[in-house]
Amino acid sequence: MTRPFPTLILSAALLTPALAIAQTAAPVADAHVADAHVADAHVADAHVAVTGAGVPAAAPAPAADAYSKLAPEHAAALHRMLDAIGMPVIMRYYMMHPGPAAVQEQAQLLRHMGSHVSADDITRKQIPVYAKYVSRHAADTIAAYFRSDAGRRQMLAGLAKLGATEGNKNPLFTQAELAQIKRFEASPEAHEMSDATSKINTDMLAVFLQWSNQYYLNLLAESARNVTSQFITAAQRKDGDPAVVITVPRTGLPLLDKMMLAMTDHSIEVERADQQFKNDMKRQTVDHLLSPERLSSKEGIAQSDEALRQIDLATQNYLHTLDQQQESYRQRLIGLSDSKPIIAGFERGLSHAFDWQLRFAENQRGLLDLYKRLLDFAESRQGLITLDNGKLLFKNDDDLQAYRSLNEQIHQYIVQEGQLSIQRQQSMLQVSKPQN
Repeated sequence: MTRPFPTLILSAALLTPALAIAQTAAPVADAHVADAHVADAHVADAHVAVTGAGVPAAAPAPAADAYSKLAPEHAAALHRMLDAIGMPVIMRYYMMHPGPAAVQEQAQLLRHMGSHVSADDITRKQIPVYAKYVSRHAADTIAAYFRSDAGRRQMLAGLAKLGATEGNKNPLFTQAELAQIKRFEASPEAHEMSDATSKINTDMLAVFLQWSNQYYLNLLAESARNVTSQFITAAQRKDGDPAVVITVPRTGLPLLDKMMLAMTDHSIEVERADQQFKNDMKRQTVDHLLSPERLSSKEGIAQSDEALRQIDLATQNYLHTLDQQQESYRQRLIGLSDSKPIIAGFERGLSHAFDWQLRFAENQRGLLDLYKRLLDFAESRQGLITLDNGKLLFKNDDDLQAYRSLNEQIHQYIVQEGQLSIQRQQSMLQVSKPQN
């Protein structure tokens, strides 16, 4: 005689962590998403500067993979157990079918994960949690049961009832199989698992939330890296080359795409500010500011003094513009999401930009101060410094040494300015590297 077996207590216990995770808020829980249209492309005019301004930094990778710390035999037994009870299928089903507690952005993130992570990815995240509560012996016993004919049919029926797979939802079992099921359910190994359900649920939820946060930020960083490479290519274009089209890659997650659009808009705004600053420097003929022709005459010194005043004003305006752009960018991000982990990723990028801005401002103040000192020196030595065939002649050896000293200091600041430019580019590349 055969008859269907009612819902197995242990099977329900195994499903509980998956149910809780699927119904729980993901890292974008409190996101407020604007309905603005996400543009497909932006045109970066002039020379695109690689700014590093607010590029999202990937979340710090965990110090060590918890899975790699486990004894290989124990991990392998848990892997067999989780496969046998169909846990990867269950978890993927709940990723693809979030519960009503998940808001739109959460549901989109869960579905994206469900579409892209592998069964092995899911299992490796679960194993360290189960390892704390389920022994190798218990894992082997549970795996062996669910790989038996009765256990496997029972597991497949559970998946079918859930909707994760097609199949017989009400299999029939012989009396011998019913006795086998009852013996297993009463076994110490089955109770070892079911008694730890609450703890497994709590720990699994924490692991999953950390994983989903890391997954989200890595997607963000990968998208940023894509945009960064386009900016680098654009930075290499020459005068007269066509305008560069910066395309924002679509990830399938609207919030992430809108954040990347904000980052790209901001980078283009910073590039324009950079270009404006460069144009201002060209207008003031910086290369001729301390030329022998200027330093050897009262009129030339006066001309350079006025140019230096304009340069100082342009530098202050440039730094003020960067400040305003950075704050506007930050507020735009906060308007898109108030998720702390997501904003923190961008804040790390903003901190890189702010650090560069401070060092650049210090460099420019020092450089302008040295320019002014050299002009003042030349003015105080009128008549003692003359021009001969485009070169300065000094009647006093001490004046020559003072001139050389000031020039050496100026050279050091100019070298530092070049190094800051390189560090700015490297910073943008570094903060956009995705983590594993």
